[in-house]
Amino acid sequence: MAHLFPSQLAERKRIDDAELAELSKFADYGCILEIHSLTMLPDGRSFVDAVGVSRFRVLRRGQRDGYQTADIEYLEDIKVATALCFCLAL
Repeated sequence: MAHLFPSQLAERKRIDDAELAELSKFADYGCILEIHSLTMLPDGRSFVDAVGVSRFRVLRRGQRDGYQTADIEYLEDIKVATALCFCLAL
């Protein structure tokens, strides 16, 4: 384990606060997940096995009962012909 001086710890805290502020912003696009399995670990962490099933775009944001909410629009993928996919892979 690395040992840090107090000034280094203070700098690391400022960076963490900035990262946290950036992460607290919500994205304009997202993906709805289907959870296949969830395993809780003794230390409070968890393993989640999930697959993305549907993409969406956020139209409006809100809050209700202390939870973030959003009105969304589902997005459909554009189908690409197999021959075109092959050409693009080259």
